[in-house]
Amino acid sequence: MHPRITEIDLRMAEISQRLKADDVTNEELETLSAEVGSLAEERSSLEKQIQRRGVLDMISGGAGTVVQRGTAQTSEGNGGECPEYRNAWLKRLMGQQLNDVEERAFSNTAGNGKEVVPIRTMNAIITKVRDNCPLLSEITLLNVRGGVRFAVENSIGDAAAHDENASITPVTDTLVEVTLGGFEIVKLVVVSDTIRTMSIDSFEVWLVEQIAEKVASCINKWIINGTGAKQATGIAKANTWDETNSITVAAAKDLAASDVLGLIALLKSGYDSAAKLLMSKKTFFTDFMPLQDNSKSGIITVVGRNYYVYGYPVMLCDEVALHDAYLCVLKKYVANMPESITINTAYDIDHNNYKYSGVAIFDGKPVIGEAFVKLTKAAA
Repeated sequence: MHPRITEIDLRMAEISQRLKADDVTNEELETLSAEVGSLAEERSSLEKQIQRRGVLDMISGGAGTVVQRGTAQTSEGNGGECPEYRNAWLKRLMGQQLNDVEERAFSNTAGNGKEVVPIRTMNAIITKVRDNCPLLSEITLLNVRGGVRFAVENSIGDAAAHDENASITPVTDTLVEVTLGGFEIVKLVVVSDTIRTMSIDSFEVWLVEQIAEKVASCINKWIINGTGAKQATGIAKANTWDETNSITVAAAKDLAASDVLGLIALLKSGYDSAAKLLMSKKTFFTDFMPLQDNSKSGIITVVGRNYYVYGYPVMLCDEVALHDAYLCVLKKYVANMPESITINTAYDIDHNNYKYSGVAIFDGKPVIGEAFVKLTKAAA
């Protein structure tokens, strides 16, 4: 399944749910109708491209075997890509009966005893997780199974002038060894037996939202404030904060431009090109935005919904403590997500409901402390 088709299907499902609401205005109805038409046209175009590639593959002898059974068609060997397997997998979660084609597709893919999340559903989960945790696109994210150990450059010796034929004295470069394991993030969702009445597409959208949003929220918290004890280590623990790597504004004072300049001065110039300011939305608008004085200087630049402070991009994350801000290179935070999110289900006969659990494995930590400097306003 093309990832864009997955996005289109999810958006169509969202629009369908919205159109069922009683408060839809005529203007919104026209807008959504136009969007549906555009999405349908794009999906049709993508399907034609995929079909064309499939025919070319068969001509060149590279296509998989397509087996015709009755009026249903299933592409054996496609595993999680097979649409019949997706239907079967979602129906089993919903406690619904599978037809013969779906039974075969499910047996072919899940026959090894481990049910694979359909690729379309997994793509939707990953997209939703990234949408709800933009930090994942900023940090260095690995996908290595099991624990991972690697070395990161810490300090690199400078090049030096050399007299011809004189002996060369090597300068020692230092490396920091980083070890990442994996900590479980679990989201449990309980829903009544009425789940059987939902359509497959609606159920998929609902399940993706319930699981992905909460998993993303937890990852967000860990990246910022993780303690390192049975969870990832957060940016808040990148350093032991003191006057060499942080600026503290007294509780009785307001943030001043000189404080921000002091923060910028703490970050080594080698990190400037990739540095961003990380803070909560409330901190930005209550502490930083009042610094703007167009009659004197343009401390803050606004481009659409993007903000810059002295030219540094601002990234808003409400997990950052109020009145705190980090100037940092987020790529110096390294994380590992060794496997895709898994989803399990069980029926509780005592309460006539279904329980769904989404499980993710995640670990991360800031690997170069000097790439993170902090500004904080002391509490009153």
